[in-house]
Amino acid sequence: VDAYQEENSVPAGSKMEAGAVGDFTTTTLTGEEFTREQLGDVVFFAFLDPNAEGTQAFYDALAAGYDGVVENGADIVVCTKSESGSELFAEAPFPVILYNDSLKAAIGGNSGMVEDKDVPNTASWYVNGSFLSAWALVLDAEELPEDAAAFAKVSGQADSANSDPDSSGASAMSPMG
Repeated sequence: VDAYQEENSVPAGSKMEAGAVGDFTTTTLTGEEFTREQLGDVVFFAFLDPNAEGTQAFYDALAAGYDGVVENGADIVVCTKSESGSELFAEAPFPVILYNDSLKAAIGGNSGMVEDKDVPNTASWYVNGSFLSAWALVLDAEELPEDAAAFAKVSGQADSANSDPDSSGASAMSPMG
């Protein structure tokens, strides 16, 4: 158990570095260039396979929670793993970008989670340049705004007039590793 834990854990001081996202260039479904600089400070970054079972429900939860996420100081970006079937995202209220070699290199070791054949849809909270949360495999649209508020507070982006220290949503956060 100790050997497994040591091999599969990231020291607390290295979590930002382990989840860091490098520079990348990709395109949106409409063909516009999209780079890391266009990501906000707090983003729920989802990677979806439009041809997989369960993608519609995952996407619907993202769309249903979007307004609350934005109201709480965050955003959502969807990265489609396939151009085939991407018409599912045609009416998306958030940016939908293509997964390409540049983005794969930029997410580093996290590409293993994104490309896992047994995990067609997953997402993580991207905060100040790094993936900070555990990878979500199932979504609850009602929890997304609460999570957004918690991560916005962690990032320093939350409006202090709207934050209540007793309702930080910290319980919604899951550490990586």
